[in-house]
Amino acid sequence: MFPSDAAEEMDGIVSGVLDKTSSSTVDAGDLRILNTYGDWGYTRGCRSHSCWGSYVAAPVKTLSTRRTDYNGAKIAQVVGSIDFLLCAYLPSETGKLRWLNFGIPGVVISGTGVNEYGTIVSIHDSPETGAGPPVGPNVLTRSLASRLMMTLSHLPSDSSRQLDFAYHTLQPFKSWTGSFLNYYAPEGSGGVITSDPTQGFHLLRKPQASYFGGEVLVTSNQQTNGSVVPSDFTAIDAYYRGAKPKTLTDHWGALDLVDIDVGAQMMSVAYRNRGDMTLWARGRLLGTKTTPKIVIEWSDLFGGKNRRIVR
Repeated sequence: MFPSDAAEEMDGIVSGVLDKTSSSTVDAGDLRILNTYGDWGYTRGCRSHSCWGSYVAAPVKTLSTRRTDYNGAKIAQVVGSIDFLLCAYLPSETGKLRWLNFGIPGVVISGTGVNEYGTIVSIHDSPETGAGPPVGPNVLTRSLASRLMMTLSHLPSDSSRQLDFAYHTLQPFKSWTGSFLNYYAPEGSGGVITSDPTQGFHLLRKPQASYFGGEVLVTSNQQTNGSVVPSDFTAIDAYYRGAKPKTLTDHWGALDLVDIDVGAQMMSVAYRNRGDMTLWARGRLLGTKTTPKIVIEWSDLFGGKNRRIVR
């Protein structure tokens, strides 16, 4: 199943390509396959973390960082090269959120996205259940599930209610593959949803008081109850046991690693208020080369200003 807005966007991309290059053989099927890549191109390295409360200093209220780990050669096999797009969405429909997506050309799913509330939505691989993909009319890939959460209509304005609203929205659907879905809403209102083909979208995890006072949320590729660090992300505990408050620079630095498998893209958000945040983003090119780091304000995207690039 492809949500209607995602399907329309893919069809629009095809129309744009054919308008510019009439000899192109690209069609809607190609785009639909490309937008499932995140569900069968499994990797075990993605990392995310977020902190708030005593871990940040005013005016920042929350710091969140997401690193996507994919082998660059695998991406190049699929799309022919590695390019990254930072796309700002300004929907015309009433009730739709402004949001930002970071990914490869042609991808409309939210592999890593952030909305005007400062919520990062992203996906992580999780251990496979051994079950085959479910069939039926209400099957969503985890990538499209994240797109659905990012573009929710009629989202409660109270951010403390948004995670439950997103989780409830996913309940009618089956999950095509296993995953952890981040819904990193600011100031402790976020959480992580587990999915697998047999149980659907389940095991909603929220910050736990027993883990850094309930002011830290982390996600990797192994399950946790939230009271302890995931077994494949133990290094992050040393960072949070260090000096407080944290800054955008060191929050980014805690995940700043690039090799042929790690650091395909990174995004950090320093959230101050709704529509008021600083974003850092960087992609990886072939090998271990990276794009310049983009440093941008939310208002730069939705207020008409030019972006700033730090080289």
